[in-house]
Amino acid sequence: MPLALITPVTAVIVLAVVLLVLGPKRLTGVGKALGSNIRDFQKSVTSGDDDKKDLPSAQHADGTEAVTGEPVDEPRRTPRA
Repeated sequence: MPLALITPVTAVIVLAVVLLVLGPKRLTGVGKALGSNIRDFQKSVTSGDDDKKDLPSAQHADGTEAVTGEPVDEPRRTPRA
């Protein structure tokens, strides 16, 4: 058994099965969608923490970070022993 799990022969067989299952029209749509999702993911990863810069700063006067959110009205559950 070879150490490489994906050999060229295996890749051709997998692509042939995918082509038979999806068909040529849906396969092109899946390829386009996959490519655009990969591009979007790469953009979000390389952009860094730009989204956090847009958020307002929530800090107290002493420099500690403030907690924001809604209080929960549900009673706390006691842990089971």
